[in-house]
Amino acid sequence: HLSSFDERQKNPLSILKAFKNHLKKFPDSHLIMAGDGENISDLKNYASSLGFTEKEVEFHFRPSPTLLLSLFHRAEALLLNSRYENLPVVMLEAMSCGMPVLSSNVGGIHEYLNDENGILFPFDEEGKNLEDAMERFEKTAEGFDLKGSMLASDFAWLIEEDIKVVNQLEFSLEQRSYDVPENGSWEIKTIKAKDMNAVAVVVNLSLVKTI
Repeated sequence: HLSSFDERQKNPLSILKAFKNHLKKFPDSHLIMAGDGENISDLKNYASSLGFTEKEVEFHFRPSPTLLLSLFHRAEALLLNSRYENLPVVMLEAMSCGMPVLSSNVGGIHEYLNDENGILFPFDEEGKNLEDAMERFEKTAEGFDLKGSMLASDFAWLIEEDIKVVNQLEFSLEQRSYDVPENGSWEIKTIKAKDMNAVAVVVNLSLVKTI
């Protein structure tokens, strides 16, 4: 699972709960939780209260692009149980890596996710439908491996446009044309809001361009 860990939208607690039940049937499973939410300590505490070991669940706070790519290649599927979405970029990233997606049917996700590249299920607060999807995936995982990456080719035009934006952004950063506060630094968080989409693209494309 990769997200902002925002409980109001991403519902990460339900993923931990569903995975705990999943382990009872599939004890060799492993869950990776990666993101940049400030409430990661709450997630860790909840995981501890459920009795998870570090071998069963691992957390990564603000992973670097290199680590993120490594995590994507280690994972067998992306898990999402969001309460609401538009079209999550992380879903396209997973598909670009040939990874199936298991997601709640909210927002525009159903326009790209189907039985050929993952599992779409009705949203529920407790994650029971996610739990059922994970069990189904365990039994049919072989059939998903390549289909996600085939669908990702549909977004080639978007990637090409993003690369242009990235090149422009990198040039601007080299020229230091950004209006950064005098007491600020050149970390992403100091760049003005109007440029944040381009910065996000740098992270996202690191998954695609390295493959």
